[in-house]
Amino acid sequence: MAAVPDHIRKKLAALGQEHLLRWAERFDDSMRQALFADIDAIEAGQLATLRAAMKPQASTNIPFTPFPFLELEDANFPYRLHRDAREATAHGETLLREGKVAALVVAGGEGTRLGFNRPKGFFPIYPVSGRCLFDGFAAQLRVIEKRFGRAVPWYVMTSRATHDATVKGFKEAKHYDLNPVNISFFTQGESPVLAPDGRLLPDASGRIVRSPDGHGGCIEALACSRMLDDMKKRGVEWIYYFQVDNAMERVCDPALVGVTASKDADVGVKVVRKQEPGEKVGVLVERDDHASVVEYTELSETQTNERDTQGRLRYCAGNTAIHVFRRSFLERVAGESLPWHAAFKAVPHMDEAGKIVTPSQPNAYKFERFIFDVFPRAKKLVALEVPRRRDFVPLKDASGPRSPEGVRKEMQAEWRAWLAHKGEKFDTDAPLEISPERWAETL
Repeated sequence: MAAVPDHIRKKLAALGQEHLLRWAERFDDSMRQALFADIDAIEAGQLATLRAAMKPQASTNIPFTPFPFLELEDANFPYRLHRDAREATAHGETLLREGKVAALVVAGGEGTRLGFNRPKGFFPIYPVSGRCLFDGFAAQLRVIEKRFGRAVPWYVMTSRATHDATVKGFKEAKHYDLNPVNISFFTQGESPVLAPDGRLLPDASGRIVRSPDGHGGCIEALACSRMLDDMKKRGVEWIYYFQVDNAMERVCDPALVGVTASKDADVGVKVVRKQEPGEKVGVLVERDDHASVVEYTELSETQTNERDTQGRLRYCAGNTAIHVFRRSFLERVAGESLPWHAAFKAVPHMDEAGKIVTPSQPNAYKFERFIFDVFPRAKKLVALEVPRRRDFVPLKDASGPRSPEGVRKEMQAEWRAWLAHKGEKFDTDAPLEISPERWAETL
């Protein structure tokens, strides 16, 4: 067995990670080489930044106020968006017709929390057919292509854990009848996981334990994978961003595209009105003359419960993670770092005896970046209120309102409302599904 190279020993000493030598000395050659490669890739500055993120973060003293958004004119079915959005929809359709819009889905998540052993995008969420989330998004893109005569380039961000399975799943589904030339896969970055004392941990294969760097990592990943360059070559000017778990996603909604472009904004955001003061959702606010998202925990009790003259919550603009970005804006900020956020999690790893430990309690910090941390860097941001049930029904948990059962219930309630509006009679107790193709045509 080869000795540990001097440069590895020196680097570990400089990083304060000499404990890894104990594992290296017992690993076989292939595991040692994998570990050494990971060590070579780590920068001292990165570890220092991550360690700083582990410390309790002092809240900013910069005050904030509710961010003004384009309110729904009628929140009851069939709904009525703000006049500006209605008038700008035609402009959004023109941009789609001209091929200036791309779809970007963040799909790095696994389905483990749902008891599902594939990437979450393949979860069979449709209540009758069992069609999956990816299938529903693709159906909408096919309808858009048929209607406007231009294919929408679709960029799918995966993670190391989901990439191969996602690419394979698309091939097995024949790319959901889309031209594979217009579907691009790229992988988000990762960051090392740290124990509370700042130590790096090895995994079962001898590699340093890492975790995906969050949806905020997509900007850097778009740049590093040359996807932003690809978009530019295709003539794309606007990027429609959404997350894979939104079962009622209206892909490339021309209302949001149009109102963002017509107001010459760098970013467009869909918001939904908070349902109750304590709802655990990030809220769009204005801070230091820029848009920002604050977590519900950052709101004081007064702010959480404060109401306007109509009795509605003042801090009510719930973030949906549905955005439109100007491509040139993401190009401009791609070289700028976003802040890291630490989360204390239960992380499996190899102990010093070479055994795999699967803790039941949090034991290490994972780090991620949030896409909304780029909002303050936008010269202008426009926020559009949309109907929650129509636009935002995320699949998150195994039980509760964001479980498969809860999501299907909301989907069917929206479809029943549409049928009733059309004068259709339907047994409300029977299972119901409107195909994503038909539903997209109603949009």
